[in-house]
Amino acid sequence: MKKNTIKRYWNRFKYLFFQFFKKEFILANHSDIRDSILIACILLIFSTLINIIVIDSKILDSEIQSKVLTIRILLIALPLLSYLWMRWKFKTLKETFGTFVSILIGFILALHLPLMIFDPGNFFYYLQVSVIILLSTCVILWIEPLRISIIIIIYFIVLIPFSIHISRTLGINNHLLNQNLLNMCILVFIGFVANTMINYWRFEDYRSNQRLAKTLANLKLINSKIQKLSNLDTLTNLYNRRYLLDSFNERILNSQKEDYTFGLIILDLDYLKKINDRYGHIQGDRSILKFSEILLNKLRLGDIAARIGGDEFCILTNKIQVEELFEFAEQIRKDLEKAIIPIYNDSKKYNQVTASVGIILTHGRKNQSFDELYHSIDEALYQAKMEGRNKVILVKS
Repeated sequence: MKKNTIKRYWNRFKYLFFQFFKKEFILANHSDIRDSILIACILLIFSTLINIIVIDSKILDSEIQSKVLTIRILLIALPLLSYLWMRWKFKTLKETFGTFVSILIGFILALHLPLMIFDPGNFFYYLQVSVIILLSTCVILWIEPLRISIIIIIYFIVLIPFSIHISRTLGINNHLLNQNLLNMCILVFIGFVANTMINYWRFEDYRSNQRLAKTLANLKLINSKIQKLSNLDTLTNLYNRRYLLDSFNERILNSQKEDYTFGLIILDLDYLKKINDRYGHIQGDRSILKFSEILLNKLRLGDIAARIGGDEFCILTNKIQVEELFEFAEQIRKDLEKAIIPIYNDSKKYNQVTASVGIILTHGRKNQSFDELYHSIDEALYQAKMEGRNKVILVKS
């Protein structure tokens, strides 16, 4: 139990402090990252301009002021140019983004060293400004806790001994120095804790969004499957009557828009009832399945085949002319006539099945409904049955 507890806390510790931004994470948050960098740049530029205009001109002599001004200009130019370059090259920086930002922060902090050298009398002020920059960096910028820890360690290793050296040179009271260093440590600690918590929620938000996106994708896939199944006939995997009617209405509109004719074919299996009575419904279903297979193999691009009754099928064709329509229907009829369907409980025997076929050519501008066309074809089917079945009858519309 104790071992599992230690392992759990260790995994949580690693998750908090040793997790780096991955390429996918950076790309998913690139807009927020660029905004945060822009905000940090604006704040740094604004504070630098205030220092130049309000403070430096009043407390520095002309010789020191020119040197400090050079550093101030660098503090304005460096983040601004870095932001513009990152905005331009952001996608190529996705794998080295953290390193680049860390180096940029290091340079900005390092620029406060010459300020202390040029103006040692105000080194406490420069020290506090650098701490505030580090604090705001932790809060605003997208940088991992481990990287910010390295920056903080280097910062302390360099700045604290340097501050102690300057304070001794100037004869500053140790109590005053220690008080300032303590304040500095507190601010840096607050910034580090804030950085850790902010990044934790950034990661959690990203993971939640990833899970949500995955769930939505799965739901979309399931919904697509359900939608597809709801449009299919359970026995044949052909479309059902509802889907056929929806497709017919769409075909009417497309025909009007693109000015083409299309065909409607109704196919009625001959003597299916006799097959069911003689061999059973299983053999009747085998006959239907064989016919469905023939239909699917004969369909052209854009054609739709549906089962609209027990032994009645329909094909809604794509663009077609009357001669092509008749030849298409005739070829289906011939293929069915040639088909041999083994008896399910006696492989040595087989049955054959034929179909009576009615076809009609129409155009969207005629505004004929499905029921109107179906009624016309139904009369043709009756004629085909009266003439001996197994034939194609063309209905003139």
